[in-house]
Amino acid sequence: MIVGKCIQCVPNQAYPNFEHLIIDGGSSDETLEILNQYSHLKWVSESDHGQAQGIHKGIVIAEGEILAWLNSGDAYTAGAFVAVAEE
Repeated sequence: MIVGKCIQCVPNQAYPNFEHLIIDGGSSDETLEILNQYSHLKWVSESDHGQAQGIHKGIVIAEGEILAWLNSGDAYTAGAFVAVAEE
């Protein structure tokens, strides 16, 4: 499933200090089963009023200094976290 590839691109960054949040709009497919396979994740699954509200929820609960988001079909390029941290 697409969401698994999206999730895996974060710990594959080889960057030691990251927080990985998933804000799910209440999926009725196997997304929750996939999320439960990753012990490093913090996630919320509840209905909302669309993507903008989901992104806002994530920003509110995030604790890091640098914030970014991915949609379920997206992935970070290798080395992206290091490049951003160096800047």
